[in-house]
Amino acid sequence: MNPEKAEIKTVGFFKLFRFATKLDYMLMAVGTIVAALNKVAQPLLAQFIGNTRNQFSSDEDSSLIIENARNQCIYMVIIGIGSFFCGWLIQYQSNYSGKQQYIQINIQYSQINQSILNFFTFLLNYLLTSLDPAVNQGLALLWID
Repeated sequence: MNPEKAEIKTVGFFKLFRFATKLDYMLMAVGTIVAALNKVAQPLLAQFIGNTRNQFSSDEDSSLIIENARNQCIYMVIIGIGSFFCGWLIQYQSNYSGKQQYIQINIQYSQINQSILNFFTFLLNYLLTSLDPAVNQGLALLWID
């Protein structure tokens, strides 16, 4: 086989998600929207920080300056909590939908390639059981020293 004429197989964009369910598509859409909102929160937070700093350099009454700065700080805390929630939701939806698709791929291909799956399971179990005594002995040596 000539390496110059080797054809590289590509996968279409929608073929990547052929094992996704409707729930996965919905979670990916919600995650995309929430990611956009999370990125909008960063410049908005910078704007509130600038407004808070400007409150201290104004010529207003000191009690009014403190009240305005307090309000700006409350807005910053609300944006921070919202940004945290958005970040958590992004991570949750990507982990959940990725895990579900991974399970579906394993189910689909484990039926076809059961012997390969058994081999890798055997190899993994063999490595874990053969390394376990060596690791325990190494830990024992660490405790002795």
